[in-house]
Amino acid sequence: MSKLWEWVDSTEYLRPQAEIAAAVYGAAGSNSNGNVTHTFTPPYNLDLPLEVAELIIDQISDIYTLRNMGIVCRAYVHRCRTRLFHTIDLGDRFMPGEQYYRRFRNAMARYPTLRPYVRDLRLVDTAPFGSAEFLTASHFSARQAWIAEDESVCELLDSLPNIRAFSLALNKNALPGTGAPPMGMYRTNWENFRLSIRHAILGQAKRPQLYSFSLAHIREFPAPLLVSLARVQHLVLTDVHLRDMPGSLQVIGGVAAISAPRIEALTLRATDLKLLMVMNDILRHHRSTLKMLTVIGIDSSTEGAVNPEVVDQLWRLLRLVAGTLQDFDWRPTTRNVDAALGPPRPIHLGILSQLRDFRFIVNFHSNSKIGSNATALTSPRGPFDQLLLLLDQLASESHYRYPAPPSIPNIPAVSLLATSLSAQGQTPTPVPSHLHPAFTYPPPYESFTSAAHSVLEALTIEVMFMQSIQLIATSAAWECLDRFLSGGQFDVFGAPENLDESHDNGDTERGASNGKWTQSAAEVQLYPEQSPRRFPSLRQVVFTSRRRTSPEMKLRAREILVEQLPRCRARGISIILEGDLC
Repeated sequence: MSKLWEWVDSTEYLRPQAEIAAAVYGAAGSNSNGNVTHTFTPPYNLDLPLEVAELIIDQISDIYTLRNMGIVCRAYVHRCRTRLFHTIDLGDRFMPGEQYYRRFRNAMARYPTLRPYVRDLRLVDTAPFGSAEFLTASHFSARQAWIAEDESVCELLDSLPNIRAFSLALNKNALPGTGAPPMGMYRTNWENFRLSIRHAILGQAKRPQLYSFSLAHIREFPAPLLVSLARVQHLVLTDVHLRDMPGSLQVIGGVAAISAPRIEALTLRATDLKLLMVMNDILRHHRSTLKMLTVIGIDSSTEGAVNPEVVDQLWRLLRLVAGTLQDFDWRPTTRNVDAALGPPRPIHLGILSQLRDFRFIVNFHSNSKIGSNATALTSPRGPFDQLLLLLDQLASESHYRYPAPPSIPNIPAVSLLATSLSAQGQTPTPVPSHLHPAFTYPPPYESFTSAAHSVLEALTIEVMFMQSIQLIATSAAWECLDRFLSGGQFDVFGAPENLDESHDNGDTERGASNGKWTQSAAEVQLYPEQSPRRFPSLRQVVFTSRRRTSPEMKLRAREILVEQLPRCRARGISIILEGDLC
């Protein structure tokens, strides 16, 4: 700072300004040459506390900015490295996966001090999209061989001590112009991996600090190894196909060998039928700890038709975790011209009595003339047709008891395990505390009525649209959703009532803070409280989007969305924008 003031004082053009500054900030003095020097005292201290600087660094996502900050100040090095190397994603569409991996491996070998900063490692096998090596099945197989045979992967994983999230995703990109990978190359066989690499990958799930474990696009995965993953808090399984289907007794033995099953979040995408059956066996034989469930694209098979066996197993899973599930994200298979469909029958969301957060997709770009959704879009509910049906299930007072699995006797599960061990000449081990001591398979299900209301607190709607005008072209549908969420005696599945009130004329501004919009005073008077309310605990409606749009379109969409649901806003429900809409 002193050099800055000396430069100001030595400049002919700025000397008058320096004299003014001296009069304001400090007194003038003289040196040995008789020249007047000015000593300036800044009005405030420009040194930021390290805690404040670290908070600023935590909000920076640009890699080059973080790198530059770590270079210019030694005090920022640790925080910048924590941000830079926290997540290492080796998936790059414009670089071969092997080359990307080797660059990272060499960096870790050359700079071992960087290893503790890696917390999330995503090992991905990719190739440049549209490159020559991607055009033939032979090159496709050779390109994937490195990840299954390069034993340096074992050394790399052992050298990273602080990994809390691990992901292994194999390539499933499409051939240019075909829309599908080469025949027979959809997944990589688990048996093709070297034994040491398999042990190193599964060994990550045994780390005490590991929080998330993800597998994608793998076939012939052994079912007993899936049981060993029950100790992970967040388990993500994408297009994983099992090799065999073990018996229930084998699953019980595997669960009993786990010290503390702790699955709290489960993500299933394009799931195999066998995998769902094993997951049901795992969740059936210990107290459910599952709080978050994400289901992506398992409502239909590869041919586009509903797979009844998969749906039945998913329905069984929902019944097993109904008492603990608090967050449910349903992402059906949908395209730009099709409306998103809810879970097929017999799945009924009324069983989720503890659900706090529900997420669903609403496609405003769906074409009523294409596909099987044409009849749904002709109703006044428009794009909210499926969402309102699911919300009606959540608001229903009908719940269900668990059904007994077929071909399994109604005897304690622990007795089954003891009988199996005795038949093999083994001594039954003490029952772990996480197993129900007196657990019995429940009788066939029956419905019953509960007086409790829905405890839903947040509704997240992922909007799909091409143009902002599509968001306001369905005013009747918005009216149906608003009336349904706000309560009252409105029959959402009947003809919508026309608004006879005059809307806010804009004289009163709506408050906005941190992306949350609340009601204005005029709206409170316009829409008084009604009872009963279907969702008395509802506090926020979140709109999000993963489709990247232009800034102008995004701004227009924000303006439209925050003006919707006036009755909900009048009851204190906040409208929040997330994702690409922020």
